[in-house]
Amino acid sequence: MKAIILSAGKGERLLPLTKDRPKICVELGDGTTLLSRQAGTLFRHKEIDEIIIGAGHCVERVEEFASMTVDQGNMTIIYNPFYAVSGPLVTLWVVLNRLRSSDFIFMNGDTFYSDAVYDSIVSYFSNGKEGIYLLCSRTGKVDPDDVKVRLNQNSEVLEATKSATGLDIISAGLMMVIGEKSSTVFREILDRVSRRDDFLSHKKTWHSFIKDLSGEGVGVHPLLVEKSEWAEVDIHNDLENLQRLL
Repeated sequence: MKAIILSAGKGERLLPLTKDRPKICVELGDGTTLLSRQAGTLFRHKEIDEIIIGAGHCVERVEEFASMTVDQGNMTIIYNPFYAVSGPLVTLWVVLNRLRSSDFIFMNGDTFYSDAVYDSIVSYFSNGKEGIYLLCSRTGKVDPDDVKVRLNQNSEVLEATKSATGLDIISAGLMMVIGEKSSTVFREILDRVSRRDDFLSHKKTWHSFIKDLSGEGVGVHPLLVEKSEWAEVDIHNDLENLQRLL
């Protein structure tokens, strides 16, 4: 299985820390970064044989990190030349056009996950549970910046958006695609979406692509994990909270 980390954006809400580096290379205060922690956790799972980073802003800093970790595992950097005018869905599209594996997970570069999360993912992969999955959490406290998840009557993900209200399930920022059939359908629909006029837009997130999948009858299954098992870093307060947690 390949693990794709989407980290091409400028991370402007963390300025000035991201002026000369992508968000995943910001120091966490203990000598580590989000990237070093993500990579370390992923490389501990032998089922994940390659980490692929979709990079853009200050790509040289990511390449520098990769050159120092060659003894830990296989890491590939794929540059998104459209990062300044596009969102993470375009970065995913660029990466998948270079990827031949049918089994992959992809995640936001600004999110930290515990070993328990990757244990659950690897369990699904090892048991051959073909399908498309969105990592989610139930929470009693929904933040306006959270991506809220709406399910249909079959308990499949209908859409994931920040604008929804009255929902208690949020996205944990990671999707998993297992099996050749699921991978083929995912890529075919993404290629069709890439031909739309709004594809090169910062508003076109990969969460918005879930609605495209469900609109064509493709089931996206929620994979629930505890909210305490992951943390997202969008703003300075998030970074401070993660530093205290670590």
